[in-house]
Amino acid sequence: MSEKIRSALFVDFDNIFSSLGYRQSKAAKEFACNPLRWVRWFEEQASWYDDSNFQRKILVRRCYMNPARFGEYRTYFTRAAFSVIDCPSLTGAGKNSADIHMVLDIVDMLEHKTKFGEFIILSTDADFTPVLTRLRSHDRHTAVMADEMTAAAFKSACDHIINLDDFIEHGLGIPESNSCPDAFLQSSQFKSAGIIFASIRQLSQEIDRALATSERITYEWLMTILKNMHGFTGSSWFGTNSMKALIEKVTEIDPTIEAVFAPQGKFESLIRKAKPCVIVTTAKEGPPNGQAAPGRAEDVISYLRNQLSKAPEPILMSKVSQELIRKFGDLAAQGWFGAGTFKSFVVRQHIEDVEILDVPPGYLMCPGRHADSARDLRSRVPANDLNSLRPDLQLFIERISGVTGIPKLSPTAMKAVYDSIARISGHDVEFNDITMYIRDDCKEKSIQVGRANCAFILRAVINRHGDIAKVVLNPSEIAIGVCGAFRDILSGSGLKLSDQEQPLFDEWLGLEAAITLPPLFEVAEDETSAKADPDCGDCQP
Repeated sequence: MSEKIRSALFVDFDNIFSSLGYRQSKAAKEFACNPLRWVRWFEEQASWYDDSNFQRKILVRRCYMNPARFGEYRTYFTRAAFSVIDCPSLTGAGKNSADIHMVLDIVDMLEHKTKFGEFIILSTDADFTPVLTRLRSHDRHTAVMADEMTAAAFKSACDHIINLDDFIEHGLGIPESNSCPDAFLQSSQFKSAGIIFASIRQLSQEIDRALATSERITYEWLMTILKNMHGFTGSSWFGTNSMKALIEKVTEIDPTIEAVFAPQGKFESLIRKAKPCVIVTTAKEGPPNGQAAPGRAEDVISYLRNQLSKAPEPILMSKVSQELIRKFGDLAAQGWFGAGTFKSFVVRQHIEDVEILDVPPGYLMCPGRHADSARDLRSRVPANDLNSLRPDLQLFIERISGVTGIPKLSPTAMKAVYDSIARISGHDVEFNDITMYIRDDCKEKSIQVGRANCAFILRAVINRHGDIAKVVLNPSEIAIGVCGAFRDILSGSGLKLSDQEQPLFDEWLGLEAAITLPPLFEVAEDETSAKADPDCGDCQP
């Protein structure tokens, strides 16, 4: 391709500005205020042809914009030699006629005496699928913008897809490193997001594990722990700005950790305080909602050992903790007897015949009774590998993903994404930063999930629950919302699940686990005063 290819560029401003704003407000502003930059990128750098001598010349530049909403950006585009076509709202819901104007103009260009060899359409709207098909029938090359929610048919109808994240990084000149979690850790916005607290809690847990085998942690040892933690920088100290302030936060989270300072105020080491007294709640101040009063640590340990000895296989730690809270009251709110977390409580107590199996997402086991099951769990292939699934579930996921574009992730990977979204919900963090956080959080669990897949699921959650900065969600709520959003995608793709496929769909997306949480342990007969009468409508099973 020795000659320059003649191109026509059509920009659905409202659509692209909103899509970019979803990810990063800075990207949307750069797109609107500096169009000449990304036009030059298209002409001089963006190439999807196998020709090292490729050159592009954009002869037609048209931008379709709602003047009432985005009129302030009109001047930037006229200065960049765009013809700006006003597309005001035609309905009370704000719908304009940009797509119709664009389609008519694109079809007219087919008859233009300048034969345009390429049509670049900056829009993620699947309504342009028919015109892409028409362009292909006239042997014209096409390129469209696409994000994680763009319809599969729309992407299949074009010759090249311009990835929104690539456009941000290369076309707009905003590299990922400028907004990655490491840099974001130092921003005031991130501090308010609550992820700082999660990092400091993780540090306190690392210190807790170290103090389980040593009397003290020296400065050098503490620095080794910190340097191995994701997101740590010596300048920000996880947003606390100094080592002393960071240590104070750690001791607030875990009061059993004490810092030792030299007379001059220099940090020397961390040690373990004496174990706190057992927490006892008086009958007068009993916990709310009819929960049982928090019991003694000895009672919790005895019950845990007894039930674990009856279990046929290792038990998820999350389910164990939920069952203990159900029986003994809100031990988590009480700090698990000063340990901070349930896992730390188990580690500190050195419970006989109870071990932690560090296989994601974490199990408790009885070494003698569960040796074979533990060996099987350790030998499992990575959680995000579809080849580890049953053949029927694997084939189902591949078929649905191939038709709809839903991420081809395993159930375990889906649940890991739900957990990450739940941790960051309720905090004001930009879309782009959330997707990077989800990706990195899953990676720390040895689960590889690409940013595009993270963004796809996050968009589904937002479409179902609204702005997640304004609502705190748990993984079960997220799973239910994602299932609903994905059912809409299936419906839009013309797919209808059979009665045999519905359970596979629920298993894939974790819906059954989200709705049905069976009791972890069987209730002994002496623990209940009466059995439910199956014929009594007022009794609950």
